[in-house]
Amino acid sequence: MDVNLAELCVSKKPLAAQRIEPVYNASRAEIEQCIAIEQCQGWFLESVSCHRRDVDKALIEQLLNHPNCPMEVVAIINHLKPDWAVNTVAMAQVQLACLEPDGKREWGYCQLDSRYDAGQLRYKYEVRALPALLHDKMFSRSKEYLTRRFSQEQRQQTDKIYPGFFALNQEMLRRTPKFIIEHYLTDKESAKYIAKFMDWADLQAYLEGFEPGVLAIVAARDDVSEAFSRQQVTSKSATVRKALALNATTPKDILITLAKDKNKAVAEAALNTLPEAERQQFLQQSGTNATLAGNLEHQHQMRVLLLPHAPATELLHIASSATPLLTCAATLHACADAAVINAAASRDLPLWAKVGIALHTADAELISTLIKSADKPIAIALSDNPNLSVDQALHLMRQSSDNRVLANLANRFIDEPQMLGVIAGQARVWGPWLKQLMLPGTPGTALRAIYRESKARYLVLSRLIARHPNCPKSLFGHFAYYMADDVALNPGYKVLLDKADKASVPKPFDGWKVDDYLDSGQSYEYLCTWLLRNSSDIALQRKTISATFVNPNLVRPQACTSDTHTVRRFIHPSAQAFSEYEYRMVVELTGVASKKTLIEQERLSDALLQELLQDPDKALFRVAQKLALKRGLVNAAEVKQPEIGNLGNKQARLDLVRSTTCSEILAVLAKDKTVDVRCEAAQRSELDTDSLLVLLSEDNSDIVQKAFSNLCRRSLAEVEQQKLQNQLKAQVLNPALDPYLRQWLCREVTDTQFTDSLFKQHNGIFDKIVMITTPDSDLLDKCLFNVLRGDRSLNLDNFAENPNLSASCVFRFVRPPVPVSSGQAFRCDPASMI
Repeated sequence: MDVNLAELCVSKKPLAAQRIEPVYNASRAEIEQCIAIEQCQGWFLESVSCHRRDVDKALIEQLLNHPNCPMEVVAIINHLKPDWAVNTVAMAQVQLACLEPDGKREWGYCQLDSRYDAGQLRYKYEVRALPALLHDKMFSRSKEYLTRRFSQEQRQQTDKIYPGFFALNQEMLRRTPKFIIEHYLTDKESAKYIAKFMDWADLQAYLEGFEPGVLAIVAARDDVSEAFSRQQVTSKSATVRKALALNATTPKDILITLAKDKNKAVAEAALNTLPEAERQQFLQQSGTNATLAGNLEHQHQMRVLLLPHAPATELLHIASSATPLLTCAATLHACADAAVINAAASRDLPLWAKVGIALHTADAELISTLIKSADKPIAIALSDNPNLSVDQALHLMRQSSDNRVLANLANRFIDEPQMLGVIAGQARVWGPWLKQLMLPGTPGTALRAIYRESKARYLVLSRLIARHPNCPKSLFGHFAYYMADDVALNPGYKVLLDKADKASVPKPFDGWKVDDYLDSGQSYEYLCTWLLRNSSDIALQRKTISATFVNPNLVRPQACTSDTHTVRRFIHPSAQAFSEYEYRMVVELTGVASKKTLIEQERLSDALLQELLQDPDKALFRVAQKLALKRGLVNAAEVKQPEIGNLGNKQARLDLVRSTTCSEILAVLAKDKTVDVRCEAAQRSELDTDSLLVLLSEDNSDIVQKAFSNLCRRSLAEVEQQKLQNQLKAQVLNPALDPYLRQWLCREVTDTQFTDSLFKQHNGIFDKIVMITTPDSDLLDKCLFNVLRGDRSLNLDNFAENPNLSASCVFRFVRPPVPVSSGQAFRCDPASMI
């Protein structure tokens, strides 16, 4: 045995640098010999249990049978492998220590996945997953030492799953016993942690047991093997295939295969990852095949538009020959140049498809023509056109006094006081604020009031406050972060910089506050603008779309995306009204639910509504037909009832059963296989009585309750009344129904002999009803007898509601209780009870 190691294990607790590496690098035989020494210290036993991969049952039992084994080690082993701790010296010592308050408290502190309350300390500790166990328990004292061993580059590699250094997590997993890793493989968070940080050579043994979400993390690793990539390219999970497609180390031939994937997100990711030369070659070949096939050309063009770095030649081809929708998307694309804009402008496009042209064109004559259109979305786009002249801006203001148009023009001409003065006169709501901000003598309190009252809804107001010499110091932090160029023009800010004042330090909003602003829709426009131009967080950029005061020109390009969550943000309840281009893109890229939402919000044009009337989905057709009827696009006589044999999918049948007044269709829907449809049918007053009686015989409580409520509102013939009573008797005895519903139905049964037979039956759920309705005097006496004998399931208040009470029962009911032993309590002679 190594003499130095033997001396080390019996010494007092040394520094981490002196103990971690010797324990980790020693042989198994040397470790076992050290543990056999009676004076072996607890820190050594703890290091062995935490920092060696070869720890197994035999070594753990040797550790637990050592008298110096720490409680922390016993707690971890007792949690992960309780059978290994049975009948060991350490566990016996723990049990003995727990007889004393101090020992019990110490053992409580060591527990995992439990909470220990020690009087006023209220110490609570929970470890549920492998990352928490490693960071908080096993390596809590050695992380600092391990971190010093890494280079600065390794230290900067952060881990999004658990705070810490990438290399540190890798090193901790290398030193973690195998049995601990295997214990946590079934935990979702732990599996992701293992997939991200474990050495590839060790990780391969666990790949088969991973679910798709974990395999996607493996597929995103830089050191993933080519064999794994080729195996997962045919994975059923689109998440795994997309992770491969996003990995820059994936071989080119695999990326080309993934670029042909049926899943749009996977194909788009693969195209973006392909090197430029291969991407151009693939798109050229794909475009040729699409042209030959004809019907595939639209799909190819959409695929090009979804690329963040689309080739200019492809965009030019789309702008020259594609549909108006895709042409508009091409003009709004980040890679669109003047040739693309001019090609689109030369075509005879509908006005809604010229939004991108209005935003970017440099043709003065075309700009003047678009101004004359007096279309609101076109005017908003023109207001942000950098080629707009002062005269054209004045003409645009005369054509449109929309607040967004005026705000964009004010932002565009922020350095021209004369234009700002004209705009301030046009803007009735926020024009007075604009006038105050143009005055250099406006005090800071007024500036703060404008910031608070306007909620910084327009970017130009925030920029002017940031530039104003009296801008309050408390606003400089956020302004310096989000509007650095404007704050740099403020002389007061320059003074703060020279003094190194804390207020001069750029300060972003807290993350939770940004989420709160965006979720509520009441976000500052300068915050939304900064996020759209600088943030790489897709979730935050997506939320800006539905922010109430975001500039629509900044978010229009996001309408064309493979992310349906982003597209649906354009029809979010808090979102402003966008142009027809965005709504047509919603129809193009999303499903029936989003289209129905768009129709229900009534934001779409008549032309788009007419197109949706041709949709084969029955549910969507009916919603569109209803709005078309409201707008007068179709006559009531033209509205056709659906064919009995083809009532559409579940959602279509649900919509139909709520809206149709045709008794024949309702009768068919009352027999539908879907419970929700039958439940809706049971509420309709137009449904015939025979169908309601059939629904009354169901085993579903909701359907029975609604069907019976519907029947109670009707005047029934004698034959129908008889059928109803028979159904009620059957359902009262139906154990599948809710007990309270059965009680309600029982009260409506007119056959008192039937209801009397239910007394003290079916767990007594009908006893109350019997007491209220029975005309049988003997049964009433029996009920009263049970009440006076102390039967708590019966209530005297219910007994008093019975209209069939005899005089004797009434006297007995109102007389104070008489002891049963007196023999007078149950005499039926009223005179004897006075």
